Amino acid sequence: MRSWEDGLAPHGLLAGQVLLAPLDFVHRQQYLHARATLTQLLALGVVPVVNENDAVPMRRSASVTTTGSRRWWPTSCEPTCSCC
Repeated sequence: MRSWEDGLAPHGLLAGQVLLAPLDFVHRQQYLHARATLTQLLALGVVPVVNENDAVPMRRSASVTTTGSRRWWPTSCEPTCSCC
């Protein structure tokens, strides 16, 4: 982040780190929340620096949905749980 801050400072810009995990793009509510956050940061003049939130453990295997797409599940959940 320091490199981003140092590189943007001469241009009068601020950097803001945003941590996203793969599930932030799978679940609509989480996606909408991430999109609103990025939109608000841009409105405030902050350049979002998006990094993967690797603190969220993911299984190495994925299940395949009925449409044929792959879907990853957090290690704490099962594909049939109500939280995912």
